[in-house]
Amino acid sequence: MPIHIYAIAKSLLLVVYLILANIFIVYINHIISYKITKQSIIQNRQPLSDIIHSYVDEINEYYLNTTLLLQVLLFLFYCFVYCKHKLILFLKGNCFVILMFTLRMFTIISTQYPNARGCNIIYQYCGDMMFSGHSVFVLTQYLSMNTYLKIENENYIKSDKYFLKLIDRIHLLLVFINLFLIVAARLHYTNDVLVSSYLSIVTWKYIDLYLKNKE
Repeated sequence: MPIHIYAIAKSLLLVVYLILANIFIVYINHIISYKITKQSIIQNRQPLSDIIHSYVDEINEYYLNTTLLLQVLLFLFYCFVYCKHKLILFLKGNCFVILMFTLRMFTIISTQYPNARGCNIIYQYCGDMMFSGHSVFVLTQYLSMNTYLKIENENYIKSDKYFLKLIDRIHLLLVFINLFLIVAARLHYTNDVLVSSYLSIVTWKYIDLYLKNKE
C-alpha cells in the first residue's frame, strides 16, 4: 500500500512539475515576444509579401478561436472518454510542448521578421513570427491523439473503431482549417506555419521512435 501511494505521489509531482515548466516556458516566450513587438512598433516594420495574404482577405480572429475551441473539445472528449493512457499522453504532450517552445524561444530571438499585420498595439504580440506557436498547439493535440488511437486500436470494439476513425478524420480536417486560419488572420506568415508543422511532426515522430526503442 505505501508503495502504491508513493507511485501516485510521484506521478502527481511530475504532472505539477511539467505544468509549471510549461507555464514558465510560455511566459518567457511572451516576454521575448513583448520586447520584439515593442521594437517592431518603434521601427515601424512593414509586413512581408505572402502568397496567402496576397489572395485572401484578412479574417477576424473569432473564426480561428471558434475552430480552435472545437479542436480542443474534440481532443478532451477523446482523452476523457476513450484514451486508456491519459497520464502518459499528458506527460508526453507536455514534454513535447516544452521542447518546441524552448526551440521557438531561440528562433524568435535569432531572426526577427516584420509583423504579418499592421501592428500598433504592443499586446498584440505581432513580432514573434518564426515559428508559429499556434501551429505547435494545433499539431500537439492531433499528433498525440492520433498516436494513441493507433496504439489502443486493438482494445476497441468494432463500432468504437469506426467512430474513432471518424473523430480522427474530423480532427485532421480541423488541423488543416486552423493552420490556414492562422495565416488568414495575419497571426503568421505561411512559412511560419509550414516550418512549425514540419518541425512538430518530425520532432514528435522522433520522440515516439526513441521511446519505443527504449521499451
